[in-house]
Amino acid sequence: MAGASSADLGESADRCTTRLRAADGDDTTDDGLPAVLKEVARLAVSVASTGGGLYSWNW
Repeated sequence: MAGASSADLGESADRCTTRLRAADGDDTTDDGLPAVLKEVARLAVSVASTGGGLYSWNW
C-alpha cells in the first residue's frame, strides 16, 4: 500500500465496498472506506520508511 496511487486506493475501496455490500446489503459501508485506506497507506509509508512492515489478516 505504501506505493499505491490515489487511483489504486480508490479502486481498492470500490472492490472492498462491493464485497461488503454483497455480504451485508448495507449501502453505508462505502462512505468512509476510501479515507480509511488512504490513512492505512499513509501509515504504511511511515512504517516502511523505518524499515518495518504492516500485516493484514483476513478471515
